[in-house]
Amino acid sequence: MDAYFAHSMIEKEDFEKMEQYILDHVPAEDFAAVRKNLKPTSIILEEATDKAYHEGAVLEHGCPVEIRKSLEPLEKRLPDVVGIGFAKCGTGTLQFLDCHPSVTMRSTEPKFYNSKNAFDIIQFDGEGTPEKYDYLKKMYFSRLPLVGKDEILVEKSPQERINRNFSSFQKLYSL
Repeated sequence: MDAYFAHSMIEKEDFEKMEQYILDHVPAEDFAAVRKNLKPTSIILEEATDKAYHEGAVLEHGCPVEIRKSLEPLEKRLPDVVGIGFAKCGTGTLQFLDCHPSVTMRSTEPKFYNSKNAFDIIQFDGEGTPEKYDYLKKMYFSRLPLVGKDEILVEKSPQERINRNFSSFQKLYSL
């Protein structure tokens, strides 16, 4: 467990207090899985451009402690829920959802839809090549955390552009 603290924003003593609190309050049916998966959230980028999150660092998840009840293998996939908003409207507060054992999300927005490539993938209607589509999909997935099949993956971004290609998403609006 000590190796986790070298790449985390949390001190070992603080984690132990949180761990005890979490395990004291987790439902009995989820206890074994949460206990097995409980660890400090890893830092994936020490210095982010958006300083509003975790002292400028980008964490693998929104919660400072990974609280997961899933025992499924982790994979990259499309989100189940997309938080739609605009700059400084409060989408950052959605990261507290990640502290739920069934929800997973990254601490910062993927900002994928702000680029030309994102417009290409959203508007993809068969005119592009399968290779281009696969490339864009891989690029998008790289900006999302790993998630179990039985977990809810949330992505939050300002200025989302969603159309018929992503109509299966549930939409959570932040006002």
